[in-house]
Formats: sequence, structure tokens, C-alpha cells
Amino acid sequence: MVARQRLARVQIAQGKPDSALATLGTVADPGAFAARYHEVRGDAYYAKGDRASALSEYRKAQRAGGEGGDAARLQLKIADLDNGAPKAAATAAATTANPAAGTPGTGK
Repeated sequence: MVARQRLARVQIAQGKPDSALATLGTVADPGAFAARYHEVRGDAYYAKGDRASALSEYRKAQRAGGEGGDAARLQLKIADLDNGAPKAAATAAATTANPAAGTPGTGK
């Protein structure tokens, strides 16, 4: 699981978010890695410009138990995407713009 997450992060950094999602898509149950798994999926969706799916994945990560620095980082990402935006269904239909460079809430 750790290797898949690291590979997915490399693929996102290379501008290949679809490859990252494919790498993570082969996991049926991330178990104890669920929080980080959903966060990386959220980062991939964000890189694709799919803000609604990114927000959904970040919330799943938060519910799965991101702790310590992970929880604070997730909260920043969620706040960045949820800042007065319509909820996921409406956002998904309206999202067509390219994302800003990097990952929300991280300054990267």
C-alpha cells in the first residue's frame, strides 16, 4: 500500500493524475491506510481539475482518521476547496476550469 501511494504521488508530480488514479484503483480495501489513500486520490482529482471529487476524497480521508499533521493538512485542503463553493453535485456539473498549480492548502 505504501509503494502504491508513493508511486501515485510521483505520477501526480509528473502530471499523470489518471495514472495515479489507476494505480490506486486496484486497491479493494486500503484498511489502515484509508486516510492517506483517500488523500492521495483527492490530490489526483485536484490535479485533474475535478474539485468536487477532490473535496469528496479529502472528506473521506478526514473521516478515516487523518491524525496530527495529517488532520491539519486535510483541513486546509478541505477549507481551500469548500470556501463558499456549492456542494459536490452542483460543483461536479460546473467544474470545467483548469486547477491552479499544486495541491490545495499546501502551497505547492
